[in-house]
Amino acid sequence: SQEAKDLLRTWDFSGGFSSNDMSIRTPYFPIPIRMRESDITFTSNLLNLTKAHMRLGQSDFQLSGAIEGIRRALMYNGKLTAKMTLDADSLDFNELIQAAVAGSEYITKSVSEKDSISGIVLEESNAITVAEDSTALGIFVIPRNLDVEFNTRIRNGKFSDINIQNARGRIILREQAVQIPRLTLNSDSGSTTITRVYKAPNPQGVHLGLELGVRQIVLKELIEALPVIVEMAPMLTSFE
Repeated sequence: SQEAKDLLRTWDFSGGFSSNDMSIRTPYFPIPIRMRESDITFTSNLLNLTKAHMRLGQSDFQLSGAIEGIRRALMYNGKLTAKMTLDADSLDFNELIQAAVAGSEYITKSVSEKDSISGIVLEESNAITVAEDSTALGIFVIPRNLDVEFNTRIRNGKFSDINIQNARGRIILREQAVQIPRLTLNSDSGSTTITRVYKAPNPQGVHLGLELGVRQIVLKELIEALPVIVEMAPMLTSFE
């Protein structure tokens, strides 16, 4: 907003806070957010997370690392960079993606629609939910100015209908794409190494790339969980 730009142009500020338990509600990410043991310092341009134990909906994880370029991003839509470590006991990708899509749609709403949505989300007596249909996520455009890298460890996760255990690797948001290079994971469909690219430069189109390194897998269960694989490689339906 213009008010935020004026504040950043006029003032430099710094500080920090620690939290044992704090709840957050926002229409920009409309699922329950709870910060548990957290230790954070900040300036007008830098956010440093020594530790941040978060619970977002069904996901429970710890974050550490630094986010730089906040002033540049807010004032001039400049690059926002971050290098983070993500250690997750549980991560529900379906719910997180739905919340991100709902937040991006909220930005485009009229003032009256925003007021109505905000009133529902910010009222503490209301339960916050997002649609459960993970196959109807729509196109989520990655902001052009993001350059973010996560080193991840996921003990239990869910993506589409796949249950994931003990995944390790990197997740990179860069050049309006989500890149997952050589993510090693075990699931109830078997053991695989996945390299995946999702790129959506605008709401009219999306580019997907997927590479699977298979060690031991039940192909039928994988296809049922991720039918997009058949569209990319129809011959897989010939195998068990």
